[in-house]
Amino acid sequence: MKKLAFLALLGAHCAMAQNVTIKKVDLTGDKIIVSYTLQDSNPGNEYQLKLFASVDNYMSPLAKVTGDVGDEVKPGNDRKMEWKIVDELGPYKGKISLEIRGKVYAPFVKLQNFDVKKGYKRGTPIEMTWKAGATNSIDIELYKGSQRVMGESNLQNNGSHT
Repeated sequence: MKKLAFLALLGAHCAMAQNVTIKKVDLTGDKIIVSYTLQDSNPGNEYQLKLFASVDNYMSPLAKVTGDVGDEVKPGNDRKMEWKIVDELGPYKGKISLEIRGKVYAPFVKLQNFDVKKGYKRGTPIEMTWKAGATNSIDIELYKGSQRVMGESNLQNNGSHT
């Protein structure tokens, strides 16, 4: 990989108080490091960010990206994405443009302190907590693999259930 030129572009889902700024793009060995700032007047917001490249006309997000990318990226000044260009494209020569695209990340529900890898016994109470959302009621369903074990409907969305 001899010649590689960069043109860093910015694409973000912007509302009034959000801003993404690419500060620097570095080539380090077989990685491209994108340093950026994600600003938001509401520091509690989280974002879903993806990195795109001109190699496919920005059609699909790049897959070999780590760091401050994906779901639940918080605002901050020193954010970085590392793209393993050789792992994704093989030897590459020529110019390439990069673009960060994002939107506010708002999961329907995210359980807090719940280990999905842990085994739970039937009949043993389990306290589930989450950040209550905008809806007044929710349905809770328990699955073992793809098989539904049990469920409860129209529960009050107060942020916890046993």
